Amino acid sequence: MLYLSRAAHVLWCLALCACDLALGLRDYQIADAAAGEPEESDFEFRPTTFTIGMVSALSDRVAQRQHGASMAVDVINQAGGIPDGTGRKRTLKLRTTTGPNARDALHELQTRAALSAVIGPDSSDEMEQLLTAATVDAALFTIGPNNTVDSIVEAEDSGLSWSLVPTDHQRMPLMVRALTGLEAKLPRARRLSVLYRDDAFGRGWRAAIEGASWGGVGLLHADNQERVRIEPYDPGAQHQRELVDSQIAFAPDVLIVIGGTEAVTQVIAPLEEAWKTDTRPHYLLTDSVKGAELLELIGERTELAPRVHGVGATATAAAVPGYRQFLTDYAQRFPTEGMEPVGVEAATAYDAVFVVAYALAATAPGTRAGTGAALAASLNRLAGGTLEVGADQPQLAAAFTALSRGDAISARGTLSTFEWDSGGGIARGAAETWCVVTAPTPRYARAGLTYDIAARSFETGQSECEASSPTQSTPLKPEVAQPASARPADGVDAGVPDAATSRAGDAASFEPLYSLSVQYQASDAVANDSSIRPFMRLLNAADGEYVPLRELSLRYYLDNEHAERCPDSCVVEVSYAGMQPSGRAVRAQSRFVATSGTLGYLEVVFGGAGQTNLGAGESLEVQLHFHTMPYLPFDETNDYSFDATARTYRTTERITVLVSERVVWGNEPPL
Repeated sequence: MLYLSRAAHVLWCLALCACDLALGLRDYQIADAAAGEPEESDFEFRPTTFTIGMVSALSDRVAQRQHGASMAVDVINQAGGIPDGTGRKRTLKLRTTTGPNARDALHELQTRAALSAVIGPDSSDEMEQLLTAATVDAALFTIGPNNTVDSIVEAEDSGLSWSLVPTDHQRMPLMVRALTGLEAKLPRARRLSVLYRDDAFGRGWRAAIEGASWGGVGLLHADNQERVRIEPYDPGAQHQRELVDSQIAFAPDVLIVIGGTEAVTQVIAPLEEAWKTDTRPHYLLTDSVKGAELLELIGERTELAPRVHGVGATATAAAVPGYRQFLTDYAQRFPTEGMEPVGVEAATAYDAVFVVAYALAATAPGTRAGTGAALAASLNRLAGGTLEVGADQPQLAAAFTALSRGDAISARGTLSTFEWDSGGGIARGAAETWCVVTAPTPRYARAGLTYDIAARSFETGQSECEASSPTQSTPLKPEVAQPASARPADGVDAGVPDAATSRAGDAASFEPLYSLSVQYQASDAVANDSSIRPFMRLLNAADGEYVPLRELSLRYYLDNEHAERCPDSCVVEVSYAGMQPSGRAVRAQSRFVATSGTLGYLEVVFGGAGQTNLGAGESLEVQLHFHTMPYLPFDETNDYSFDATARTYRTTERITVLVSERVVWGNEPPL
């Protein structure tokens, strides 16, 4: 056995303390353990304390995250802890660390505590660093509480990572609506700039925002070449003088700025200081800048307040009472100093702990209970149950009991219900517009427009913005987009439904949603040969809303005489798929889907990580070739979508467009 001298022992302890201080390691043990240690005869060692790790980036609002998480730990432990299915209760312990490198910080946590779950940083770049190390390498159940980047949601994570707020693509319809309303309020606006930080967060927003429009056409349209400028910037740079100088020379009427606190201190503040004309720009921002820095700047320049508009995450209507109660409890426990507002960072950290706790209660006793995989597999039990439990937790003990005996519950956090899509992205959530008011001191306020990502609907409420703010009186579109004339490609007659496309026996007229329509051309008009070649053009109107390609699908209906040969001997080829007018190629996949007997449809789906959106005034052309192997003749005369007279593109309602599996254009064939 190795014995240390007293001096050596002291030095060793000091070294450990220094390491803790350097990485910001901290324990939060809010309540005493509620149960004794397991006996040696137990089949499985299930410790009475379950440790959750939390990794924060230096750029995160660290105190708010840690405070929100510690509040949740406190509530759960004071309620008696989490039943483990054997009659014992487990209490929670929070182990936190803050550092410049998420992977290193996670490794340090793992050397000091046995972890099965970790709450990742809010910084998208740091979350990207952490993801593989936490999920693939360490098999940890991982929550990115404020991740908004689609590429992180879609990344390889062994099914172990989950988000709690809408992604940038999910929020984008609200950003587009806000920009459209701002442009309408500023009829003399001619120039638009999009400035984004060159990291995962900024690039994610930049990809999403391509679907917005300016001047009646998409941002990337040739007509906007001189009117729209899109520029990245390095968030780690000491200054942004060159960027500021270029914007002063360009003199935009509206700036969309995607960044963090540096966007305020290095971009907006210098621009306001150096601006040379009386007509100053309006700013459209994300909630990543909703900190004390922007409020302090507006306190110094009160004339800036009416020109600041923002879009950010908020609570759904059902979650609002719980969110308000959380903010009240937070303010009582952690009084804020200065102008720093309490943001969603605290709320989502609070929710993240509850997600882990509920999942832990739902893991049945056994050798895998409490592992990352077991926690992830339990999440489907947090929705669909008869017992409802909200963020104010009046039914907390009952919820834990129900989960431990194998029942499902309906759990709701401070912002939304705990329901996820297949990729780990939140399935239900909301975003809102915000502004800054100056009386009596600068503070963030609601601008009155909310977007529900699940219902894809807008709700207009009371604005708290000052009367001089354009956000308050911005004209809004109807809740659901009404039919609009689609913008045809140059030199193509858009046409109207006529006897050739709206024939007797069609299904009842559909209710158009969005501003989408379809044109069809029979590339091969011979009805009795061995190839079916429909060309389709999906158009988004000039005043339409952006639609993510990955949510779109097209269906061409036919009677497939050789359905019994599918899928093995059926070939559905995408000869071409591309955007107009940009000419950008699009990734597309196709297949034949049988519905009844020989009836079915050719379906085309789009997208994947890194794909783009269908913006206002843009079109998407798809050319299909369907045949058998070996080639056998078809009879297209009874095919629902076929029209031999459509030798050039014309509008049709016999091809359907679906957004998230919901028909938004066209009539399906009658049963």
